This record gives sequence, structure tokens and C-alpha cells, in this order.
Amino acid sequence: MKLIEIVGLGKLLQVIHLPNLIKFFSIISCCDPRKELLVKFAKKFNITYYTSNINTFLKYKKSPYLFICSSREASYEILKKVIKVKKKIFCEKPGIFNLQDAKKIKKQIHSNKKLKFGYMSRYDTSILFLKKYLKKKKKKLEIKKAIFSLNNNAFYNPNAKLDYLRTNEKNDFKFSKINYPKFLKKKYRIMYHIFLNRYSHVINMVNFIFNKIKPLSINAKDIYNYNLVGKWKSSEIFINCANKKK
Repeated sequence: MKLIEIVGLGKLLQVIHLPNLIKFFSIISCCDPRKELLVKFAKKFNITYYTSNINTFLKYKKSPYLFICSSREASYEILKKVIKVKKKIFCEKPGIFNLQDAKKIKKQIHSNKKLKFGYMSRYDTSILFLKKYLKKKKKKLEIKKAIFSLNNNAFYNPNAKLDYLRTNEKNDFKFSKINYPKFLKKKYRIMYHIFLNRYSHVINMVNFIFNKIKPLSINAKDIYNYNLVGKWKSSEIFINCANKKK
């Protein structure tokens, strides 16, 4: 079984990712700023090496795989550190909150196989089929309208009792901070945060299908609902990001 190291041991990691990870990997080390949670997690999964210090954690070079599921406030600074380590890295999205930081990370990546973000739509068999179909039929096919929809409302089963370790600790890494774009006014930060968190999956999927979409406009109805217009070759792409409970 392959060996893996993990940063970030919260609810998302334990409930969503961990059941899949332990099918294919053996966790040999972990890192989290919440010391009580860290100890409980390490004891439950028989992990001998664990620490709340990210620099100390990165010195433990026993695995070629690293899984980052930290807070979004911490992910960019963690990426800056781990990208220098020769590992294959998975990071939960969005990971990076502005274009300038994204370009800095990209410059440090020598292979596009080294770092992957959690946009799983790119591996969905139906999405891959659609992309292949459009590529094959592009000379004969005129696209009149395309509607893309992702539903994460059933992310957690509200009727199920979630089995995961939790503590009352609220502290994060000391370096944790979200680097919002410099042009963004403070009153719009919550909208920007929600948009990236909820809808970057949709944007990523549409861009994966059509490739190199040029953004034209964005209209925010409120902090949860947005209309976007982009251009692909000579066609306009309309994307409706709506917060629908059902």
C-alpha cells in the first residue's frame, strides 16, 4: 500500500476524503494546529509521527504523496512551503485566493503532475465523454445553448450521524491569512469568498469543456447568486451560479 502524509484533519478530511484515502493509502504522518485533535487522530489511525509545526512536519520525508486539507486561510502559505518538497501534492480547492499568488505557485511547478487541486469534475466519466464528443463533432456541431449544474446540497446526509473526531479548538496556524486581490474592496470580500468556495467548481468545469474562455462580465444578485458571461471563440457562454436548496 502506498504511503501518504496529511495536513489538515478537520471535518471535510474525515467525512469526505478519508474513507477514500484509506482504501489506497497508509497514513504515516499528519499535521494540524489543533493539538488535541491531532493526538486523537494519530491514536485512532496508529500514526506514529505527528506534529502541529508545519516546518517540522515537512522534514519528515518518508512519502512521495502529500494531501492538504487545511483551512483555506492556511493553504497558500502551506503550498509555498510544500511546493519546494519533491512530492505529488493534492490540495483542496480553492487553495489560492488571487491571481498573483497563483502565478507565483505556477512558476515553482516543474510538472503539472506535481500539484492537483480538488476539482473532481475533470475526472467525471460523463464530463470526459462530453469533452471528447464535442471535440469529435466540433466541425459539424453548432452549440446553441449549454447548461451546467452541480449540486452539493447533499454533501452531508442531514439524517445521518457523522462519525468524525472533533474538539473545541478553534486555533489555526499562526501564518493563516486569506490574500484577497488588492483591487477588491473590503465590503466585497465575503462575496468573493463565497463565490470561489461554491462556484469555482462550475467555472473550472465549463473552462475544461470549452477551454480558454474570456470573461466578459459578472452580475451579483446577492452574495449567493451570480450571472456570468464569457466568450469562447465567436460564441458567448452564459453561466448561472444559483443557490438552489433543491
